[in-house]
Amino acid sequence: MYEMNDHSNRMSASPGRGIAGEGGQVMVLAAMLMVALIALAGLAVDVGHAYLVKRQLQAGVDAAALSAAQDIPDAAAVTAAAYAYGPSVGAKNATTTVDKATTQVELKCIRSAPGCSTKRAGSFNAVRVSVQVACRVPG
Repeated sequence: MYEMNDHSNRMSASPGRGIAGEGGQVMVLAAMLMVALIALAGLAVDVGHAYLVKRQLQAGVDAAALSAAQDIPDAAAVTAAAYAYGPSVGAKNATTTVDKATTQVELKCIRSAPGCSTKRAGSFNAVRVSVQVACRVPG
């Protein structure tokens, strides 16, 4: 009545098992995807840290410029205030500062603003604070 054909069962997949000879392929694919996922997670952490450091540097530069601007008639006081509140020292900043930051203070005379004469030497009405950080990339 029933005749079993051995050829019909050879290619069919039984429940819980794949086609014969193809087991373990998902494991290789999962391992490769895990490596890519870990690499992307590391990249996300590094980029996030870079943005954090950039914001900390900007906050330090803003604090230095604002404190220096309060002492604008006195060049020595302007420079001292900029270095005291800048990110290179950072003892007066509320956030953690960045190591190896170099603060540069530049006194300028803006002609459109009052209180500055380009004919007088040493007159200024603006201060520019900039910071540079030298860091090496591991690798």
